This record gives sequence, structure tokens and C-alpha cells, in this order.
Amino acid sequence: MDTIQRWKQERRLFIVSITILSLIFYLTLPLLLTVIPEAMNKPAIGGLSLAWVYAFFQVVMTWLIGWIYWIKAKHLDKLVAQMKQEEAE
Repeated sequence: MDTIQRWKQERRLFIVSITILSLIFYLTLPLLLTVIPEAMNKPAIGGLSLAWVYAFFQVVMTWLIGWIYWIKAKHLDKLVAQMKQEEAE
């Protein structure tokens, strides 16, 4: 039964933390474009504005979140397999 509680706790912590991180990261761009459009339109790298650089990092962040989810899902799957094994015993 301890494994079930551990699985629930880890899953809940992961879902809440990744959701909060994602919302903050993805909602920051429209907020910054609304609050400080002059700063976001200044060139940052070459001819690209800061808004475009931030948008590119959102794509990178999406891939990073997917990779983190994949690793965490493998870990949680191991806990589920452990729970099944404990239940069978």
C-alpha cells in the first residue's frame, strides 16, 4: 500500500509543478508583449526581436517538457509494475 501512496504523491507533485511552470512560462510572452511592447520589439540576436527569441525558447521548452514527461512516466510505470508485483504476492 505504501507504493500506491508514493505513486499518487509523485504523480500529483509532477503534474502540479509542470503545469504551474508551463503556465508561467507560456503566459509570460503575451503579458510582456502587452506590458512592455517596446522592449520586446528591440533586436536581441541579429535582426530577431526579443519576442521572437522568447517564442523560439517556448518551442525548446515544449520539447524539454515532453522529454521530462517521458522520463517521469517511465519512473511511474516502474512503480505501477512494483505495485502489481506486491499485489500478486
